[in-house]
Amino acid sequence: MLYQVLPSRTDVSVRKNGKPVVIIPPFVLGTNILAFLPGDNKSFVHAFANRGIPTYIRIAKNIWTTPAFQVMTGEDDVRDTAYFSEIVKKEHGKPVTLCGYCQGGFTSLCGILSGELDNLVDLLITCVSPMDGTRSPGLATFLNNLPPRFNDLAYGTKTLPNGNRVGDGKLMGWVYKLRAIDDEFPLISFYRDMVMLSADGKAKHGFNKTALAINYWLSYERTDLPLEVTKMSFRSYNIPITTEGVLPVRLFGRKLDLHRLPQKGVKWLICYGERDDLVEKETALAPRDFIDVEVSEFPKGHLAIATSWSNPKSEFALDKRFGEKNYRGPVLFQLESDPSYKGG
Repeated sequence: MLYQVLPSRTDVSVRKNGKPVVIIPPFVLGTNILAFLPGDNKSFVHAFANRGIPTYIRIAKNIWTTPAFQVMTGEDDVRDTAYFSEIVKKEHGKPVTLCGYCQGGFTSLCGILSGELDNLVDLLITCVSPMDGTRSPGLATFLNNLPPRFNDLAYGTKTLPNGNRVGDGKLMGWVYKLRAIDDEFPLISFYRDMVMLSADGKAKHGFNKTALAINYWLSYERTDLPLEVTKMSFRSYNIPITTEGVLPVRLFGRKLDLHRLPQKGVKWLICYGERDDLVEKETALAPRDFIDVEVSEFPKGHLAIATSWSNPKSEFALDKRFGEKNYRGPVLFQLESDPSYKGG
């Protein structure tokens, strides 16, 4: 499904002729984290929409009740993106920007490299996205100490009542160390300890809305994912990008060569978290060994870009330049790539 995200600010309207962005969420982490507390200016999608950018987000249907989604392949994923991009391009008269968060950035890159999005997408933004999991220092240590029989996709799958096999989102979250997110929000762990030790299972002291919302998301928002998509991620965490710049997965029987982006004139901004323990810098920036891309380093970890820095009043706001190296936030990158943008 594709939803348009309208501005939450009453003084902002969508620029019909603006360059549109389609945001691709990660499968495991889900969609809701990208629309986190919009009333508190912490929503990633509204950071785009509140600048008048035609903003859309792709939302997956409930995998437990949608058999077609359960058996979706990487090729199906690209076809869906192409279908939606064609509609959005026709609506606004301009090629689409794909903005993928975490796993959504990797699948967006694969889709562009497949050639199926030619003439539809001309700009790519990836935020804290794993591009070569073999370069992850933390995960490499974890996998090296893991008995080989457990580093097997069979241990990350489950069979649904209808017989379809899917990637176990909760288990995959452990394997790919989503628990590291807890380190980014120590208050959440403290809250859980308070609940666990209380007699009635309820915390005795008040907590701010952000802490409670993050706790709810960590507890309930992870979901299962299609097995074929799981296989793509599994390969990217076990097989490195080749010395020629070819990804370890194929789509439509084609090699996915990073050099195709500059050949097609697709510009790319990679955003990563300075202290991201889930997708480390080495993993996110792997493509820089093969092609020129723009990079923006944000403080904090995996969720900060989607929450803390989505606030336009923050020091590292997504629609501003920041830091000693004058990095561009993804919203500003989008705005300045639009010829119709007049600034301000």
